[in-house]
Amino acid sequence: MSERTIVRILARIENENVKKLLTKLELKGSKIRTAREIIDLSPLEIQKLLDTTLWEAKQLLRCVSEVTAPQISSLVSIASKSSQQPTFYPTGIRTLDSALRGGLRAGHINEIVGRAGAGKTQCCLTAALSVASKGYGVVYIDTENKFSAERVEEIIVNSKFSDTVEQIAKRIIVIKPVSSKQVLAELQALEVKIISNKVRLLLVDSVAALVRLDYSSRGQIFERQKMLSKQASQLKYLANTFSIPVLVTNQVSSFESTQSKESTIKTAEGVSLESTSSEPSYAMLNPTLGNTWAHCVNVRILIEVLSEYRARRMRIIKSPSCASMDVYVAIKARGIVGIDETIPE
Repeated sequence: MSERTIVRILARIENENVKKLLTKLELKGSKIRTAREIIDLSPLEIQKLLDTTLWEAKQLLRCVSEVTAPQISSLVSIASKSSQQPTFYPTGIRTLDSALRGGLRAGHINEIVGRAGAGKTQCCLTAALSVASKGYGVVYIDTENKFSAERVEEIIVNSKFSDTVEQIAKRIIVIKPVSSKQVLAELQALEVKIISNKVRLLLVDSVAALVRLDYSSRGQIFERQKMLSKQASQLKYLANTFSIPVLVTNQVSSFESTQSKESTIKTAEGVSLESTSSEPSYAMLNPTLGNTWAHCVNVRILIEVLSEYRARRMRIIKSPSCASMDVYVAIKARGIVGIDETIPE
């Protein structure tokens, strides 16, 4: 993380004297902009550049190194941390939270996959408002321009939260990147926003859209996988460092199956599931982005439209905390809500 900018370093340093030196360095208009460039300087060079004491120059280098170097943990500390009770944040869908043993687990990447119109964005809006209504900040990265302020207001009003529409809406930071490179840049610059806004949920809707658009040809597969790896790495870093859940949506790709006339869902892990969708299709559906992305996801949920029942089925395909199971939901004015009664197969 030595490419962190001075602004990002300032957000993580508590020593006021070092903060003043970094601010002074930034205001001097020098070419030094990142942690790597600061660490490459000697104490004497920093002393001369900032007109400070040698002791303060050494203190600056030590603090910058501490906040940018990878954290070293002993086996005992890792075991102690893993034994602690995990933190969960609600999705706003009670039946889904119950199935997931509490909701979205901090430090995990949660993925909702499904066809267009299945309700992925509605799930994101419901989860975002559920967390924001409890006084926490939310970062919502909208890559497909599907975020609707009108729909947000409708959900808040009908959910009867204790806070007003304005109070809850102020806690949601919406970012609308136009390229996969911009998505990566925004993720790399999120630390300050997460700390200053007490963010407890990061959403990306959708993770596949811009990557597929920017790297659409077969000859760009390597570049696409490289970009995905960078984005996945940054999402993992933010989730683990700040102990927050990440919720992303993913599209599905399809191809015709000549071996069977049954509509089947096939996950990136190779698990095939029968589809109860009433759509007359003999297609095989796969979450896009392939194995590079699939191995980064901790929880995967498939959402399908059951048009004959005017409902959706959310199938938990992958989760470290619960077995595979189905949750039935519907889209209402107050967002996605669970259906208590069992819908027949």
